[in-house]
Amino acid sequence: MNPPGRHIFRIRSEFVHSPLRIQDVLMRPVFKGAQLLAGASGIDRPLRWIHILDVLEVRDMIRGGELVLTTGMGFSRCTEDFRSYVEQLIEGKAVGLCMELGTAIKEVPPEILQIADEHDFPLIVFTFQVRFVDITQDVHSLILGRHHKLLDDVEHIARRLQQYTVGALGMQHILAFVREVTGHTVLYFRNGQKPVVLPQTRTDPTAVAKDFVEALQIDMDGMIEPVVFPIPDTCTLRHKCEVAIAQTVFVAGVPRATLVLLCAADQVNEYLLMVVDRSTSALAQDEFHRLAVQEQQLFHEQDWVEQLIRGEKLQQSIADSTAQDRRENRYCTVIIHIPGLVINVSEQFGEDWRDHQLPLSMLIRVPFTREQFRPYLSLRRDAIIAVLEYDGQQTTWKPRITAAIEQLHAILRKNGVENQGIFVGVGREVNVLSAVERSYQEAVTALTIRSRTSDSDIFFYDDAGIYRWVSMLGPNEQARQLANDDLQSVIEYDQKHHTGLFETLRVYLDCDRSKQQTADRLFIHRQTLYHRLEQLDQLLAIDLADPVRRLALHVSVYYHLLNP
Repeated sequence: MNPPGRHIFRIRSEFVHSPLRIQDVLMRPVFKGAQLLAGASGIDRPLRWIHILDVLEVRDMIRGGELVLTTGMGFSRCTEDFRSYVEQLIEGKAVGLCMELGTAIKEVPPEILQIADEHDFPLIVFTFQVRFVDITQDVHSLILGRHHKLLDDVEHIARRLQQYTVGALGMQHILAFVREVTGHTVLYFRNGQKPVVLPQTRTDPTAVAKDFVEALQIDMDGMIEPVVFPIPDTCTLRHKCEVAIAQTVFVAGVPRATLVLLCAADQVNEYLLMVVDRSTSALAQDEFHRLAVQEQQLFHEQDWVEQLIRGEKLQQSIADSTAQDRRENRYCTVIIHIPGLVINVSEQFGEDWRDHQLPLSMLIRVPFTREQFRPYLSLRRDAIIAVLEYDGQQTTWKPRITAAIEQLHAILRKNGVENQGIFVGVGREVNVLSAVERSYQEAVTALTIRSRTSDSDIFFYDDAGIYRWVSMLGPNEQARQLANDDLQSVIEYDQKHHTGLFETLRVYLDCDRSKQQTADRLFIHRQTLYHRLEQLDQLLAIDLADPVRRLALHVSVYYHLLNP
């Protein structure tokens, strides 16, 4: 698709914004009468600046890309100094040398001409007196004029790109415009979407993208500025171009897409890099607008989620309206607690609550979507409830949830949301919407268990073990009394003598009374463990050899941990 108004604005970088080269300056009037004595093969070298150097040691005085002017006064005494001077310029990546013969140097020795030819290093001479100030002024004006023209054109391009970001077909217009103003092949990879290739080819864009990514083997998510990559011979696109200029499109601190421009190696210039950078910014705005529109459409799902986790009969199912066949889908509930973050209607936010809730909801949705979940959200004062829907044939839902939570933490940190960490409880997987209530209750339990027993940010109910049974007792007074009867003497001894007998007992029972495993897990010597076990035997009124009483004591230990 071609953006509207393309006939008004047309720039091709290889003609207008190609770098200034030695051959270009030789055509200038100030170089009339100059002779190219050697290094003719290097006259297409790009020229960055022009510099006058009449000293012998020049290695630290150049940065590369300079055309150096000299009278030869710094090395006129011997040929060896002349040779050293030229070699320093070549090593420093100067693009050429221009000399005035007659004042200090009468002629260029043959061995210097040979060095210049061997390195394709243009050596230009004037056989008459010239004003170096006229040469530098002319060339510098040319360089600065071209740079100002480049900046003007890039600014014009940026304004046009900005116009496209507010349209319904922003992405399509932006990509077509990039193709138009550069004349190069454009690739656009969006997470979870079919890639775009311009100009269009008969080959499936997905196959082109897969071949490109596999051939380059690059991190498509970490390029905050344009990066140039050589395209290997194994890539099918190699016959069209030599290098790829790529940059990641970030939305809310998360990689959302990647823009790639394909061209020849000698076509890479400041103009192309700036166009890619400005286009990436425009695409980021377009992606953000897309997410905002989607979020507005999904924002009313909060009431639906609340009905779902309370087990009420659904009045309207957003999920049913967005997926035709969900027989193979699975669901689980995630509760995210962010200390210090108030996210509910309150006097603090007043009428501005929606302004806070919508962008926060969008930030939360991004990492889950990226991990191939469809999240349905409800934002409360003390927690975020996410009902996740996903393909039931995938068995990696737990590590993908963990990855999404790690990304969410990074997103909130990058967006300046103050928090002291993210604490998460995850219920078990269920295969029907009507069972989401149970998954939610399990997530509540998992979050409670995590807060009292685990140092991990995320806790899965699946991994709760004995806590699943103990949690059913709740803060029951009778259960608390039973646990106190079993453990009170040990707990009081620890408090009085600052010992760790309770922890020793827990680990000893966890290790099925294996003394070696217990000592290893506690990082203590076995003799120390023997002494502690003797103390426990004196304090406990329970025979640990009795499996039934030992099990009851083990349950008491975990009840106390969950209900201290």
